[in-house]
Amino acid sequence: MKNKNPYLLSLLTLFFMGLSITSFAQGEICSDAIDISGTGTYISDGPMSGNGCENCTDGATHADWWQFEPTENGVMSISACSFFGPDTRLWVYTGDCNNLVPFANDADGCGFLFGNGATIEEMFAEAGKTYFFEWDNATDSVAFEFDFTFDAVVGCGNPLNFEADSITSSLARINWTSVNESASFMLEYGPFGFAPGTGTIINGTVGVDGPPVIINGLEENTFYQVLLTETCDQGASDTVQAFFRTNFACRTPLNFFFGTDSIAPDYARINWNSFNDGADFIFEYGEEGFAPGTGTTITGTVGVDGPPVDISGLDERTTYDYYYQEICEAGASDTVGPLDFTTTAWCPDPDNFEIIQSGDDFVTIDWESDNNSTFTIEYGDPGFTPGTGTIVTGNTADKPITINGLTAETFYHAYIIEACSNSFDSDSIPFTFNTPYGPVTNDSCATATTIRCGNIYTGTTESATNGDNPGGFCGAIAFGPGVWFSLDGSDQSHTLS
Repeated sequence: MKNKNPYLLSLLTLFFMGLSITSFAQGEICSDAIDISGTGTYISDGPMSGNGCENCTDGATHADWWQFEPTENGVMSISACSFFGPDTRLWVYTGDCNNLVPFANDADGCGFLFGNGATIEEMFAEAGKTYFFEWDNATDSVAFEFDFTFDAVVGCGNPLNFEADSITSSLARINWTSVNESASFMLEYGPFGFAPGTGTIINGTVGVDGPPVIINGLEENTFYQVLLTETCDQGASDTVQAFFRTNFACRTPLNFFFGTDSIAPDYARINWNSFNDGADFIFEYGEEGFAPGTGTTITGTVGVDGPPVDISGLDERTTYDYYYQEICEAGASDTVGPLDFTTTAWCPDPDNFEIIQSGDDFVTIDWESDNNSTFTIEYGDPGFTPGTGTIVTGNTADKPITINGLTAETFYHAYIIEACSNSFDSDSIPFTFNTPYGPVTNDSCATATTIRCGNIYTGTTESATNGDNPGGFCGAIAFGPGVWFSLDGSDQSHTLS
């Protein structure tokens, strides 16, 4: 349990222990920073006054300042960790009070059980350089003590802060702090548990070839082990090691699909399966055949803005292409596309017309319709001009419908338009029908109609039979009813169309 009187604790420590350098002082601004003489425990009265903070963030205004200037190269650590001790925040600078250069910082390195105090371990300290330590009141302003250690580098010092960062699915940056200027280094890496000497080796010179060192060509989602040794004139450092796992690559999304009622005349909802939660996505669409980069773009974050993605303001009965890509920390996925979809009609077109029954002066017609609507049929002689024909109207609920007053053995051209309840019309759809024909005169080869080059002939297979169909010849086989025509040869080329 800590003594509530830091002054008394400091005096008692000095008087009774005599085992470490323990001091108490108050340095409220950088220019009054208190000297740290070396390894020991130091006490600050708490950053409660003076308005001397350098990094006045998170409400900080006051600070306690300390400084250390090593006479030889070494490794220093500073820690305010104590069991349920005060909450502290620490900044470390180099330079001078008029030009402080941030070197390191920490706020909660000790963890909750140790009061969320600040600690920074294994900082390389260069001989003759001054290091300033600022404890500010961003988290607390009570008195506290901290431990400071300094170990001079003897021989070839061990690398510090050895770690991997900037990790992707195929690359990692290996970084460390070297205490051995111009030493050579050997970095070896491989899958976790590899035997030293069997991995991939990178050699270099400190300050020239690293740190950092970039290693690439790695496998995605793989646990790697990295070994590092530095060699100086005085010998070799210990071998230090670090571990890291590569990320998943940015996987290509799959299974683009449309759900029930997800395509409308002016709207589409597109869904897909993504394997990259939190990735950014780029969705681009345009009318069929558009050049990527010229379409309409929708961007977002997977799991937040899609899937699915809703597209509005589209044109009815129009085919659209779209492209899709996701961008992860590990890079970008392949681009999917072009895929396509077609918007529906405000009033769908009727289709699949058929004659249910016919006679000399009538036909009964049916067709498929998706509309509960009214219809208009206009018919006339083949090639008639729309607007000049005979008009029949009715409701699709009354299908099939019968058209009366027709002429026997006659072909008719017709157009149908359906008018939907949403005030939109279908397209004008053409179809043909006819009243029945009697027996045809050229139903057999013996009664073939003679034709001459340069003329136009009409005919119909209505009421024809298949009784005189030829057998297979010249690779052709005749099916169904047919009629016959004959042409006398003239040693010239002829075209029948």
